[in-house]
Amino acid sequence: MEKYRIIRDGSPVEVPAVNFISTHIKSSAMPWFYRPYTVPDTDIFYHHELIHLYEPKDNWLYFHNLLGPNKGEKHIDTQIIEAIKSLGVIPEFETHKLLRAQANCVHQTPKPQISVPHRDFDKPGYVYVYYVNDSDGDTVLFDENGDLEALVTPKAGHMVRMDSRQYHSATTPVRTERRFVINLCFEKD
Repeated sequence: MEKYRIIRDGSPVEVPAVNFISTHIKSSAMPWFYRPYTVPDTDIFYHHELIHLYEPKDNWLYFHNLLGPNKGEKHIDTQIIEAIKSLGVIPEFETHKLLRAQANCVHQTPKPQISVPHRDFDKPGYVYVYYVNDSDGDTVLFDENGDLEALVTPKAGHMVRMDSRQYHSATTPVRTERRFVINLCFEKD
């Protein structure tokens, strides 16, 4: 199984589904929920060239479960899930169980900060990170030793496909007001 792949279209992204997703996520009708989290300090095993990003500070993260509970209620945002499915670049929609779909919004910070390096789940599966907007908040991919493997700069309509056990983090945007992504997790049968 490949560890990760960046899915990009070299042409400008003007697909109706991409425009719908962007408009819907950024609209006032989208209910966002605040999740406080703290950027880790340097005692974790990631001790490489990104060390300057590891400052323990509270970060502004908002989320919306497109599939799952929101404020204790079962919720499925079928419009966004169907729009992503219509892009035709995620074959797992037909062959694997969608475990989670979540929209994340990270706000601008004066200096870049990095979220806690993590795996989305430890079972075999696939994770897609769909970028809703152009942003300078990179997705950081790590190998098993905690060394930098790749940096992916968000570009609207593009996505990263990775093994569900791939360690990754997100950095906060500095030049962009917000970083919007949709995270989709599929369990491998």
